[in-house]
Amino acid sequence: MSKMLFAGAALALLSSASTQAAPPILAGDYSLVVRSWCQGHVTAHFNASNLVDSLDYDGGATTTVFGTANFDPDTGKVKLEGFSHNGSPFLLALTGNQNTTEGIPLAEQPFSAKAKYKTAKTSLKLGDATYHAIYSQPDQNGIAHNVTLLILTTDVITCSAQGEATRQ
Repeated sequence: MSKMLFAGAALALLSSASTQAAPPILAGDYSLVVRSWCQGHVTAHFNASNLVDSLDYDGGATTTVFGTANFDPDTGKVKLEGFSHNGSPFLLALTGNQNTTEGIPLAEQPFSAKAKYKTAKTSLKLGDATYHAIYSQPDQNGIAHNVTLLILTTDVITCSAQGEATRQ
């Protein structure tokens, strides 16, 4: 009896695995917006009088990408084009004998990039980065018309990015 139960359970697992949905498909042109924010650090060094003697400032980074993404499911490649805004989330103004500003002012620049991509049920791998992904509005061919993305990276500094791509 136990062998029969085990065989039935194994058959049920195998049949459910074979009926799982295929990975979502991204194909064609999508409008794309991705916002990234990286934590900055300010370290205050105090002197013997308990006054701030100096500051070390790493302002972090903020980036917004706005453009288009063309996904080719046959080659597994995506081409990105558009504009990006890059800079520090805030600027640190120093007064007195320092009289300077630390950080990078926001600036706009065009961008163009190509990368490999791969979709999975709950993720999207773009180049070396793997995003959590929610795919929605699939059509009769299984092509997702919207994907929402989220990633947390902790390489050099900790960054969070979130975005959306909507099929045109």
